[in-house]
Parts: sequence; structure tokens; C-alpha cells
Amino acid sequence: MNMQRSFLIAFFLVVLYWVIKLYEPFLVVITVASLLSIATCNINVYFRKRLKYKTFAAILSTLLLFVLFFAPIIYIITSAGEVINRFDVSLVDKTINYIKDIHPKLPDALSFLQGDLDNFITSLDLTSVTKTVLGYLGAIGKNSANFLKDMVLILIFFFFVTLNAKELGSYFRTILPMKNSEIDVIFSEVSNVMSVVFYSILATAIFEGVLFAIISVLFGYNGLLLGIFYGFASLIPIVGGALMWVPLSIYAFANGNYMEGIVIALYSIIVISIIADTFVKPMIIKYINSKLSNVKATTNEMLIFFAIFAGLTTFGFWGMILGPAITTLFISLMTMFKSIKDKGFDI
Repeated sequence: MNMQRSFLIAFFLVVLYWVIKLYEPFLVVITVASLLSIATCNINVYFRKRLKYKTFAAILSTLLLFVLFFAPIIYIITSAGEVINRFDVSLVDKTINYIKDIHPKLPDALSFLQGDLDNFITSLDLTSVTKTVLGYLGAIGKNSANFLKDMVLILIFFFFVTLNAKELGSYFRTILPMKNSEIDVIFSEVSNVMSVVFYSILATAIFEGVLFAIISVLFGYNGLLLGIFYGFASLIPIVGGALMWVPLSIYAFANGNYMEGIVIALYSIIVISIIADTFVKPMIIKYINSKLSNVKATTNEMLIFFAIFAGLTTFGFWGMILGPAITTLFISLMTMFKSIKDKGFDI
């Protein structure tokens, strides 16, 4: 009997190895699709309650994910070629000369960085800056095919995971060597955090992107494109939206539009960074947490922030989904093990 059991375990491990080897190129895609399905399970439940067939609910959930999450990225990719074709090198030269002429001075508190800033400004030249800008734009175009492929696969896997969510949940309950209560605790924690993270990212990115689009349109820029760029830039920790409004302000100053540059800078700092990001954003997250989460998350919000930062650094774009999920799963398991230990059971 023991020999038969050992053989089955060994045979299973061999098959598992080859399954992982077979689907290795799609593991990240499958994981992201599954996590997105968990994060948006509230939406699917809402649709299933109001529609007769679960297939229609899964289709609507998939379409909504595409419109809100992927359509803006597709717009950026398709617009990259137009930006490259209309790129005016003389504007870069004018902006560089303007920066060198004003020779910006840092406040006394940051005077220790003045030398590095001076060296950076001195090293600025038309060739290097143009090469960098075109390099970034070219990278968007170069990686767009891979991203679009991943996007299609994520949507396909997302649809099937969402369609069979109930059946998949029941199956894992039967095969995992854990109590149903323990599985519920882990799933609830991960689902709760993923929902809060996903909806918060989406809501705040749209909110801040719309705010920046408004000021962009007022000065004759492509508000939709710059708003989408700002929305994604706002997800990057520390620097955030400054990646958008600082170059735009400098560009306005370099072209002699001093009032435009001042208004864009003040608007971005006061309205978006201070009012929206500092005061409104926490209210949005709190509202989402209270309305969309079934249980209160035990994961600290600051830890989620670092999890997103680590995820972006390690996995790239999809790290904003993977980072919080991995961190939350780890904390949930550690909490569960501690609870088992406290009850006097051996692990």
C-alpha cells in the first residue's frame, strides 16, 4: 500500500513538472487573469443575480474589464506611432536651452543635491534627450505586440475563470488539505485586498487622469492621451504624476508661455497632488473598502503600497496585481499558522 502511495505521489510530481513546463510561458498570464477574476468577483455576482445565464454575466464582466482597464492602454499604443511621426526635435532643443539658461537653484534644505543637478543639466544635449525620448516611444511600439498578446490571453482566461468560478472554488475546497474555514479565511483576505487594490487603482487613476485632462484641454493639448498617461503615471510610487506635469510645465516655459506653465504646475500640485491625492484619494479607498469588501482586511495600507512598488519593480506592469496578491497570501498563511500554533497543534 505504501509502495503504491509512493508511486502515485512520484508519478503525480512528474506529471506536475511537465504541466508546469508546458504552461510556463503562460503562468503569469493565468495568474493575473485569476487574480483579476477574484478582484472583480463582486461585479460578476451582481451580473449573475440579474441575468438568467452565467455565460452572459461572464461576458459582461470581461467586456467591462476590457473597457476600463485595457482599452486606455490600447489607445496609448495606437497613439505612440502618431506621436513619433509628429515629434518635433526643435522643441526639445528649445526646452534644453531654456533649462540651461535659468540654471535652477535648489532650496537650502536640498543644497547637497545641487552638484548632481548641475552635472545633470550640463550633460543635457539634443542628441541624448532625443534618443531617450524616441527610445521610450519606440519601446512602447516594440512591446505593444507582446502586450496585446498577453491582453488577449488574459481576457480569455479571465472569462473562463469567471464563468467557472463557483465550480473551481468547490474543486479546490475538496483537494486542499485544509479545513473549509481556513480556506475561507485565506480566500476572503486575498479577495478583499485584491478588490480594494484593483478598484482603488482604477478609480483614482481615472479620477486624477480626468483632472489632468481638464487642464490639458484648456491649453489646447490632447486631453484624452495626456489624461490616460497621467492616470498610469499616478500609479508609480513617489514620483507619480510629476512625470507628466513637470515636463509639460517646462515645455510651456520654454515656448514663452509662462502663465500656462505656472497654471499647470500650480494646478497639478494643489488640485491633484494635495487635494485629490492627499484628501480625496483616501476617501475613495475607504468608500470602496466599505462598499465592495465583505470582510475587513488585516493587511496594512502602507504594506499594500510597498507591495505594489515591489511588484512593479519585479514583474513590470502586471506587478501592481501580483505584488499585493503575493504579499497578502503570505501574511494570511503566516496568520493561519500562528493561529494553529496558538491552539497547540503541530504544523
